[in-house]
Amino acid sequence: MFEKARVAELKNVYDTSAHAYTCVMKLMDHILHPQTGEWPEAISQTVLFIHEHYREPLVLEDLIEVARLSKFHFIRQFQQCTNVTPMKFVTKVRIEKAMKLLKETDLTLDEIAGHVGYANGNYFSKVFRSVVGVSPGKYRRGKEFIPFDRIIMN
Repeated sequence: MFEKARVAELKNVYDTSAHAYTCVMKLMDHILHPQTGEWPEAISQTVLFIHEHYREPLVLEDLIEVARLSKFHFIRQFQQCTNVTPMKFVTKVRIEKAMKLLKETDLTLDEIAGHVGYANGNYFSKVFRSVVGVSPGKYRRGKEFIPFDRIIMN
């Protein structure tokens, strides 16, 4: 799109808007449907395992067992593929699921905590606030927040 603008191929606001929309949709597709097929099998299997078992108490050793790699090789490879550590990825998945539950259900914080793998609502609230920047209650009540269902962690 930048190249088309540079060489003046974007003739009007409609053409420019169409290209911008296409760009945004491709980015959203990439975020919502990561290309795990391009990842090593061990990492793809681990990501799938996390998505299937995020409700359970997961520790790094569980993920290493799924990957069948050495601890340090697994952590390095996982971080190269996902840009976060394995346990931050688990947190990311849990918080994304919690955000959906907060917006779509009337479950209590303790109930949501249980649904997404945390032992209690207090710890869940602490983690949620550290990742999202607001408390779960404020997020649930908030009308001013832009809805998003994917978290970018660093």
